[in-house]
Amino acid sequence: MAFGTRDESGVWSTDAFLVDRFSFGKSREGCIKKISKVVGLLRAAKEFRFAEQMQSAAGSIMDGIAEGFERNSRLEFANSLSISKGECGELKSQLY
Repeated sequence: MAFGTRDESGVWSTDAFLVDRFSFGKSREGCIKKISKVVGLLRAAKEFRFAEQMQSAAGSIMDGIAEGFERNSRLEFANSLSISKGECGELKSQLY
């Protein structure tokens, strides 16, 4: 089934879209490890508030994608992707 379709019982498909659990987990793991290194450097420099803000933004990105995927409509999922994209922009600006 493709994303945005319902099965014969009317339930939204949670098939494969782009959220294959293995690759999603690996992506999250890689992202968190890299951000954790940067956050560690910031904490060592006593930039605690900035470190927490960066860590929070990084966690929100993938959490938002997962939450949206579990919603019951394409519109809610698309909205969650849009919010996660905004979080990516926030994190990217913090990394520069």
